[in-house]
Amino acid sequence: MRSLVVLTLFLCLLFGPVADADPLDSYLPKSGALLGKAMELTSSAEDQRIAAKFQQATQKDPAWFRTYAAKVKDGDPLPYHPRLGVTKAEYDRLINTKLSLAEKGAVSIELKTDAQGGLELSADGLASALNGVRLPPGQKSAETPHGKLTVYTEISQDNPESPLGRWKGVQWKNDGTSAPVVTLAVGRRQKTGDGILYYNVSEGINQQTLIVVYRLN
Repeated sequence: MRSLVVLTLFLCLLFGPVADADPLDSYLPKSGALLGKAMELTSSAEDQRIAAKFQQATQKDPAWFRTYAAKVKDGDPLPYHPRLGVTKAEYDRLINTKLSLAEKGAVSIELKTDAQGGLELSADGLASALNGVRLPPGQKSAETPHGKLTVYTEISQDNPESPLGRWKGVQWKNDGTSAPVVTLAVGRRQKTGDGILYYNVSEGINQQTLIVVYRLN
């Protein structure tokens, strides 16, 4: 399900407030293969039907939708508008969708420390979007095929209703002044100790999202 509203809801649940975080070494090894599972967001059949109506309506007039969405503060859901293609009741249900994670398949992500001390990521298959992602020394920025991510925050997600539960980690984003908007995050789940990698590329109503859960020693 790719609707911007649902994605916004997920991001509000996924990323909590800024807090002190552990060093990046707690979340990613410096080299070797990172074996994990690619995950996707799921919801009920009725919620998916409403989301499809919403997406179809916004695709009819993407210029209007981009202008309308640009007026909303980052992290907030869009206010209702009839041009979103759903009723007010359907929209209220959509932004309150209960999301869960379902497994898509196994992935292997190769990690390598380069001559400059940066951490390079590469993968194929379900995780191929990570090719070209690099974390320079200091780890306060990240490099991606879509440009450099310079907005760095430390995350403490304490909401148990998040699809990933409680977790801590770090996040990099670009400044959002040009498309696409790119977010990269890594962390550790509190309950299981699993690692989390999240990578999202967003351009208007088009979303490319990768969520990987992996074992950490």
